[in-house]
Order: sequence, then structure tokens, then C-alpha cells
Amino acid sequence: MSLTKPVVRPCEPPAGIANLLGMLGKHNVRCRVLDANLEGLMTLLRCPVEADDTWSRRASRHLDSNVSALLHPNLYRHIDRYSRAVNDINHVLN
Repeated sequence: MSLTKPVVRPCEPPAGIANLLGMLGKHNVRCRVLDANLEGLMTLLRCPVEADDTWSRRASRHLDSNVSALLHPNLYRHIDRYSRAVNDINHVLN
């Protein structure tokens, strides 16, 4: 088992994990990778949010739909919608 500290930005996972996975696969060593950083962020998103301003209330209300939207390629064709979803999710996390 190999553990890596959480990454600062989920969009930039540590390259060493991919290199290690590739090398182990090349030598026919079976292994699995778990993105615990994503799991940690999803756990944080399930925590109650103190919504004391308009942006926080809106971001909290639309959290599930924003997270779901990130799973669909159509969102990435609309930079304004993508930016709004990501900014709202980040606002909830902060």
C-alpha cells in the first residue's frame, strides 16, 4: 500500500501515482488506485453549510445539480455555466 498526501488542486493529481501504476502494470503487478482526495471533498460537500448571504444560499441550494453537471460533457461546452458551477462549489467548500 502506498499513500500520498492530499493534493492541493483535485484537477492536478500527483504524477508519481500514474508513473507508479504504469510501472507496476508493466511488471504484471495487480494494483488499484483510489482517489481519496475526491472522496474527502465529496464528504466535505455533504456537511451542512452556514448560508448567511445570498451567494451561500444559492450555492448551497444548487450544490447537488452543480456536482452532477460536472459529470456531463455538455457542461464543458459552456464556459460560463462551467465557471458558475465550479465557483459555487468552491464557495460551499470555503
